[in-house]
Amino acid sequence: MLIHNLRTDVSSPIRSTSDAQAFALIVAALCFAIGTGIESLTDTPPTDWSLHALASLAGVAGIALLVAYPLALLIATNFLALFRAKRKLANLEATDSLTGLRTRRAMMADFSALTDRCGVLLILDIDRFQLINDTFGPVKGDRVLTRLARLLAEEFSDLGPIYRTGSDEFILLAIGHRISDVRNRVCAATMRIEQAEFGGDGEHIGASLSGGMLTITAEAELHSLLAQANAALTLARTSGRGRVVAADRLNEMPGLVDTDQIAWSGDDRVRPIERGRRHDHGQRLGASRG
Repeated sequence: MLIHNLRTDVSSPIRSTSDAQAFALIVAALCFAIGTGIESLTDTPPTDWSLHALASLAGVAGIALLVAYPLALLIATNFLALFRAKRKLANLEATDSLTGLRTRRAMMADFSALTDRCGVLLILDIDRFQLINDTFGPVKGDRVLTRLARLLAEEFSDLGPIYRTGSDEFILLAIGHRISDVRNRVCAATMRIEQAEFGGDGEHIGASLSGGMLTITAEAELHSLLAQANAALTLARTSGRGRVVAADRLNEMPGLVDTDQIAWSGDDRVRPIERGRRHDHGQRLGASRG
């Protein structure tokens, strides 16, 4: 039983320095137990604690502590280094280096791990982001992405994780929430984002978002959800931009007519002025649509 327990402990994963030390001690103890067992089989056990018995035990203990323990510790340390390297690589793959948001790979893993898949999937895309990059350069474009990512994380942190799944594409998994609740939050968030300033050094850069959203059902597959959300996103772009379309009702639409019935925008909460421009210091490039 003791040997069985030791073998079970040896097979335990090594995740820390203490695990490595424990592994080495267990291996040394296992070697000591095996050594004393072999000694008892090859030699006549003494009737008392004679010098012969003590010498045999000391020899076995010496081998366990001076040979088995250091070798086991070296092996365990290498396993620990490998584990840490894999974990670091996994973290790098799961975290976007520019924005700090989680990546598409992380989203797929998180979705697969869900036990309750009822909720809302929201996909957002920056309108005319390529125009911002072309006009102001990639450094300013990255500034827009990082600030927008921070704003999205602040706006939706209580709804669920935000993922950067493309160059200028973001996804929210709002598990446990209804689409009507997410709709109200999206309207308010898009309004604040359109009023935000993303430039600097005297440059005025604006941004707006188009999106698609749909209800996640228990049996839904991620690839199907993304296809439907992207179809709604395409409709949001072609019907004016700066709006979020509900994919749940796309089948009710014969074409691109009456899109206001299924599209929501921050327009409803903004006073009726020409959106996307500032007349005091010049045009806010990126927020204009057409």
